[in-house]
Amino acid sequence: GDALLVLFHASLEQWLPGDSDALGMESYAVDTEFTIVTMDPSVLRQWELSQYQRLADAVVAAGIRVLACQKLVDPWLCDHLQHRGVTVLSRLSLRHVDHVQRMTGAVPIASLAALPERLGDVCGLVGRAELRTVCQRTYIVLHHAGQGPAAANATAVASSRAVARPCATLIVAAPDESGLAELRRCVPQAVRCLQETAISGAALHGGGRFEAHLAEALGERARRAGGEAGGDA
Repeated sequence: GDALLVLFHASLEQWLPGDSDALGMESYAVDTEFTIVTMDPSVLRQWELSQYQRLADAVVAAGIRVLACQKLVDPWLCDHLQHRGVTVLSRLSLRHVDHVQRMTGAVPIASLAALPERLGDVCGLVGRAELRTVCQRTYIVLHHAGQGPAAANATAVASSRAVARPCATLIVAAPDESGLAELRRCVPQAVRCLQETAISGAALHGGGRFEAHLAEALGERARRAGGEAGGDA
């Protein structure tokens, strides 16, 4: 059935920002007269796990069943959420995260330092998620949410979320790189033509013959206009 989805633009691989060490602690140079005191990394890790625990509790309390993240998710948090019945979708990348936002209507969370007080206020709604194998590669397919009781309840809880819009995924393949390069040019043009047809409700018959005649007529008109301009000069 339908489920609430929370979407993170921020990385969930580490709670603290920075890349100076494995825990993400940023380095600062401070002049001091006191002896430098070192801290056991396990202490920071325990604090980090406590923050992940609080986040997981908030996710479960809000009734969220899917957590999607543009980047990596901490393995402990991923396992913990999955054991509590929450599906984790990590590493969506910039290529896909906007489509997930469009399809679900979720408001992305950009920073762990600015978590909303109520996660339900930024949640979106998604249908079932399934694994599908195409050409020996595994893909996650997200389905649109329906209009059942779960959808009505989610709309009431997440009243401030963005409106979900239609979204579809088209998977294409080619036998070699040259064929794939051609598809990269042709497929967006075909999609645009389909969009224009759906919007206008009209299509021209002839399999491109009209465009060929139109191009010839425009070319002839351009040549005549160029000749007349040259004669006037």
